[in-house]
Amino acid sequence: MRYIIVIFIAIIFGGCASKKLDYEIKDVEFYTPQWHKDFNQTTLNELIDLALKNNEDIGVAVLNLEVAMLNAGIASDGYIPSMSGEIGANSSRDIGKSDEFSSKFNSKFSLSYELDIFGKIYDNYKSKEWIMHSSRLTLDNLRLTIISQVANSYFNILYLNDSLRSLRENLDNAKMLDDIVRVKFENGKEELLAIKQSSQNILKIQNQIHSTQRLLESNYESLKNLTRSDKRFDELSLDGVEFIGISQFDVGELSNRPDINEAVAKLNSSFYEYRLSQKELLPSLSLGANLSDSDKEFKNSFDFNQLGGVVSFSLPFLDYFKLKKHIKISELEFNKLKFSYEKTLKNAINESLKYLLFYQTDKATYDNLAIMANDQAKIVAIYKSKYSEGSAELKDLLEAQNNLISAQISLLNQKFELLNDELSYYKAIAK
Repeated sequence: MRYIIVIFIAIIFGGCASKKLDYEIKDVEFYTPQWHKDFNQTTLNELIDLALKNNEDIGVAVLNLEVAMLNAGIASDGYIPSMSGEIGANSSRDIGKSDEFSSKFNSKFSLSYELDIFGKIYDNYKSKEWIMHSSRLTLDNLRLTIISQVANSYFNILYLNDSLRSLRENLDNAKMLDDIVRVKFENGKEELLAIKQSSQNILKIQNQIHSTQRLLESNYESLKNLTRSDKRFDELSLDGVEFIGISQFDVGELSNRPDINEAVAKLNSSFYEYRLSQKELLPSLSLGANLSDSDKEFKNSFDFNQLGGVVSFSLPFLDYFKLKKHIKISELEFNKLKFSYEKTLKNAINESLKYLLFYQTDKATYDNLAIMANDQAKIVAIYKSKYSEGSAELKDLLEAQNNLISAQISLLNQKFELLNDELSYYKAIAK
């Protein structure tokens, strides 16, 4: 009967342990973003350096990485024999004989080592090592995100700086137009309606200035939260920023993307966890040795005159049904992470294609606005010539200049949108 039980256990155990997942360990790429340097913006590079140095979220991610490294180190310590020691003292008496108390001191030094026959220690270490890689990739992804956020705020501030300058120039022209309208009204050449419309135009521009100032301060606050710096650069302009450009998308460009590599690292770790859960059914062989001694005298209890040894052989598969559930849980966790990896990869492809399309359409819009602004500049030149010849009024020239300013603001806004498309695309492909 006992042979039948042994055979039954062996069959169940062998069938469970032999099941393998259809998966091969994948390599990962570690990534240091450099694309922001292609814009040749000294202030931007300084802000990014400050953000990477001072941002608290990065500090937390660094600590998480250190914890993961220590856990991997602990797992690798499984190959090193474990040492322990103890010192004790006891006192006793035979109450049946009314003897006096007798004291005894003892000491013991032990050394134990588990033989990694089936690779349990190895799989545990590899699982923790991939968790360590995952933590590093989490840090890389956070750095990429923060760099993108800093660059976005920086270029937005440059655009708002230019917008404020243009709006203030527009306001000056509107006030000059208002003076002309009022003079004409006093001379009976304009209606009251013209004055009201002129006043509303001034108020509208003033409100635009207030809204732009509000947006500017909001972006400075975002930048301060990222960098922990009060640095301002109201004098900088978007005019000095050149486009880098975007080439055609290739899926292979996503190989550096940290979140994809992080998903791979987690999947690798889970695979080793699954293998380890299978091997938990396998026996473990441990060797041990100890030196001990005991004596009535404390100083003599450290002579270590007694040598002992032990060999232990565990049979965990006797708890088969419980361990089987653990194996199934590990398999399900692996499959969950597999879905997560596929989702991350597909989302990354879609995100990259989206920003590529945004760039292409925004580039066409920018080119059209550039033509419109150039044509409006020529119109202003014509009005200036006519005004100097006396064939056009100052009012006509000022209105043409306001139209030019509006066209330039639209062009600046589209330039910022185009730069933002580049930033988003570079982040999406981890350029």
